[in-house]
Amino acid sequence: MKSNGLIYLPLVVLAGCTTQKLTETTCIVAHESGFAGTTGNREHITVAQNGKPCVIDMTAGRQGPGFGGEIAKQPQHGTAAIRATAYATLISYVPDHDYVGPDSFELSFGPDFNATIVVTVGALPSS
Repeated sequence: MKSNGLIYLPLVVLAGCTTQKLTETTCIVAHESGFAGTTGNREHITVAQNGKPCVIDMTAGRQGPGFGGEIAKQPQHGTAAIRATAYATLISYVPDHDYVGPDSFELSFGPDFNATIVVTVGALPSS
């Protein structure tokens, strides 16, 4: 974003379930993480095979309204969606049925900011 000749880069925080045990109803974001910037940002998540959607809460600077964006490149082995709310931008990922393995998708928030979400779809541990 530009204002009065200055360029402001958004600081983005991604948060999901940080539980390190993979279950049907949780997803793992390595840590609550933040990145500022332009292009080439990468974030890693892990989701369960045939699990519930992984919803990532993306906020700009922790306060204020969410900001819109789009899925610039859909994943090959699942479905990704993005939705702006009054307080955050919600990014969701659902793997294809019975798929286990790597996947990724790209987000775009304008010409000066994009990110790749690298996904690992894991099999649930046997009970």
